[in-house]
Amino acid sequence: MKKTFFLLFLLINIQSFGCPNFLFHLTFSGYRTFTIQNMNNPSNFITVSGNGSIDAWSFSSTLGSPCGVTFGSNICYTILEVTAHVTSDEIIAIRFNGPSPNHLTIHYDYVNRTFSVTNPGNPAAYSLSWGSVADNPPSCCDDPLNCCTPDIIISGSYATPLTQSGSWIQSNGFTIIPVNAIVKLDADPVIGFVLFHPGFSTLAGATLVAQALDGCGILIPH
Repeated sequence: MKKTFFLLFLLINIQSFGCPNFLFHLTFSGYRTFTIQNMNNPSNFITVSGNGSIDAWSFSSTLGSPCGVTFGSNICYTILEVTAHVTSDEIIAIRFNGPSPNHLTIHYDYVNRTFSVTNPGNPAAYSLSWGSVADNPPSCCDDPLNCCTPDIIISGSYATPLTQSGSWIQSNGFTIIPVNAIVKLDADPVIGFVLFHPGFSTLAGATLVAQALDGCGILIPH
């Protein structure tokens, strides 16, 4: 496919040109390459590489030059690792409701080839879903404020304050709840469960509440 750069741009010089509102960090270990695709216009995609992290910004039509990877509002994008011609097992879809600044941080675990949220920022400002590359590619929710992601896998250092699932929540490999973190997990009460596999642990002072309470409903585990 021909690479186009209408809404997604490579970083040239942030310091010289200034940036629009910051949207999110994508963090990872080492030097990785990702494909970011505009699902509203699938021929519009970009392949971008970074060492340790990639930043994304909201699109501004008045911006004189590119500023990292820039996202348009209310557009569904997918993110997939493609380093060394080996794709990740998971792919994520994300859509921002508007250009408001955010501090969302998504971490990519290249060992398990999975994504996880390490800082949720303002969850009301975006929709985010996971899927399997082979079997269940994700899509952005029709209603970003009421997006309920099923089949959630947590891994690494996990400090997201509240995780709600439309089905189950499971840990994957080495997973820790860090010192003094407060983490609440809420699975669907009918078809869901919370399961911690070997390699899961909590550190000193951490608080973990895991329930199949009401999934993405209004109740909060306590």
